[in-house]
Amino acid sequence: MIKFLKFYTFLPKEEIEELEALHTSDPGRRVAHKKLAEEVTSLIHGKEEMLGAVAASKALFGEAEITEIGESTLQSLCDTTPSVALSSSEAIPSLVDLLVLAGFYTSKGAARRDLTGGGIYFNNQRISDPEFTPKTEDLLFGKYFVLRKGKKNFKPGFYK
Repeated sequence: MIKFLKFYTFLPKEEIEELEALHTSDPGRRVAHKKLAEEVTSLIHGKEEMLGAVAASKALFGEAEITEIGESTLQSLCDTTPSVALSSSEAIPSLVDLLVLAGFYTSKGAARRDLTGGGIYFNNQRISDPEFTPKTEDLLFGKYFVLRKGKKNFKPGFYK
């Protein structure tokens, strides 16, 4: 990891040495990995886009409030990752139906089981009620939502 920081960033030698010490003492924190991702993203897309990507990542994985993500970041997320697109003329489906539409489950029964087990999140809010149906006011900016199963599986969605 340190080799990549030296090759692909313009960080000062002292900062790379600090990152190396942190990485050696606790590699599980992935401090050097995150710094490399930030620096390369900044170089390619600019600092503003990098900050948006960091905020989106934290929000998607439950480290920050999802409401901190801007509308343009949510739209970009839907454009660049597999997402659930629904017609604005449709009624909002139940969470069980959304989970099946998102491809998390092949059956509604399996979705209901995991919902009652507490491993499902709608806009980072744990939902355990298999009868839950989101309302318009539950959508971000009136049209976006993020489904998450467990810690790392997420899928954004939107109404077009």
